[in-house]
Amino acid sequence: MSKNVRDLTPKQQAGIAALLSTPSVEEAAKKVNVSPGTLYRWLKTDAFKASYRQAKAEIVCHAMTRLQAGTSKAVDTLVSVVESSDASPQTRVTAAKAILDYSAKAVETDEVLARIEALERAFERRQAQ
Repeated sequence: MSKNVRDLTPKQQAGIAALLSTPSVEEAAKKVNVSPGTLYRWLKTDAFKASYRQAKAEIVCHAMTRLQAGTSKAVDTLVSVVESSDASPQTRVTAAKAILDYSAKAVETDEVLARIEALERAFERRQAQ
């Protein structure tokens, strides 16, 4: 969690964990043995909101890392479908289209990042003048 977690009580820290592991504020409150109103009040405080936001971001980051780890297998699967004589023509075309779409998106992303980096360098040069 973020550095703001130091500003939270152990009960509030447990509240964040409960919010992350239950589908509703009401269930999270039960899990921590506080009223839903208390949990809603905590959600309005800066330190609690910041810590909760950071905890959610860490979960998403972890999930993205797991997705990226499976990228090679996903590409291998698409390529094997394209090359498979057992797959229907429609399935092979769909897999080929996915490969082309994702490849084009990767090129576009690289180009946009390069342009952003160039703009940042130009901005920094102007700031230095």
